[in-house]
Amino acid sequence: MNTTCNAAPVRPREAPKALPPEDVTHHQPLWFREAIAAPHESRRLTVDGTSIHYLYWGNGDSNRPGLLFVHGNGAHAHWFHFIAPLLSAHYNIAAMDLGGMGDSDWRMDYSRDTFAREIGEVALAAGL
Repeated sequence: MNTTCNAAPVRPREAPKALPPEDVTHHQPLWFREAIAAPHESRRLTVDGTSIHYLYWGNGDSNRPGLLFVHGNGAHAHWFHFIAPLLSAHYNIAAMDLGGMGDSDWRMDYSRDTFAREIGEVALAAGL
């Protein structure tokens, strides 16, 4: 049995060149820059004695459907700042800071029920 291989040796593919760190943090496509610059409102309401912050994009037309963006633990409303404006031509949008996170005030105690009340109150206040 012949175990000789006549195929040309296979070269490993070269790894893509990494972007210099300054390109990663400074390169912003036009759509991103426009979204970040889009007008929005910073609003507050009080839920169970705590000031809750949210951002709002929209024209207040109650005939338009609403979207409420809610972040995960340890995050904030600005995580949605680049995407909400892209949807605001068709939706009224709010992105909220849950209590104790982002620009919302802190509480002495936290619970799922409290977060649920905050979410519901922001949706009502924003007219979603």
